[in-house]
Amino acid sequence: MNKKAKNKNKNKKEPLYNTDQPTSAIEEAIRSVRTNIFFMAPDQRKLRLLFTSPSPREGKTFIATNVAIGIAHAGKRTILIDTDMRRPRVHKILQLDYDRSKGVSSVIVGQHTLQEAMIQSDYPNLWILPCGPIPPSPTELLQTDGFHKFFRELEESFDAIIFDTPPILSVTDAAVLSAYVDGCILISSSGSTTWNALRAARYKLESVGGRIFGCVLNKFSDRDRTYAYQRGYHYGTYRYNYYGESSEES
Repeated sequence: MNKKAKNKNKNKKEPLYNTDQPTSAIEEAIRSVRTNIFFMAPDQRKLRLLFTSPSPREGKTFIATNVAIGIAHAGKRTILIDTDMRRPRVHKILQLDYDRSKGVSSVIVGQHTLQEAMIQSDYPNLWILPCGPIPPSPTELLQTDGFHKFFRELEESFDAIIFDTPPILSVTDAAVLSAYVDGCILISSSGSTTWNALRAARYKLESVGGRIFGCVLNKFSDRDRTYAYQRGYHYGTYRYNYYGESSEES
């Protein structure tokens, strides 16, 4: 197994789940998401999740990363896998310094073992499997025998498996992976995700048998809250609010 990943900038404050001081609005929101996921999971011992969004820049990787940290903090041996093999971002959010030749793609094709490619994070019980080299056809790679073998090894090694996938309306990767997980989490962005896009994303997942656990509303501001109360607005199964963050993914 690789040594612990080192952050490129230890002093830079990132809006991630703080297991030492979980008191901010984002920590409270992530705990709520985690609790709902645990209630919906058919098997409390094992958990397999997929995070996607209708379109890019809706914050799916940010939410997936924070939920993975939260689940690991609950005591489950957890791995976060970056299967967005067109625009990988997990390593950027966690500021990982790692060997770019190792990752999901290299494990699937047999160039590296899972133990060689995964990274133990700074968070207890959490491992990261970055994307690795960008493959020429990510969707086809996810449909190979190599991926089936890789997934079986994941199930034997971890209590919680979390896939960060590309936007469901852009490519079919999330639809392919939905067959392997207990549930899918849709990420929507307040003020930018349209109802039509959300409906289309839901239909695309359900048409291949994917089970949708719910939807997380991201980038929800105080102004949105006032509008929601006035109009009785709600979005999908879940509604969680994030305050005071100005970064693109918050």
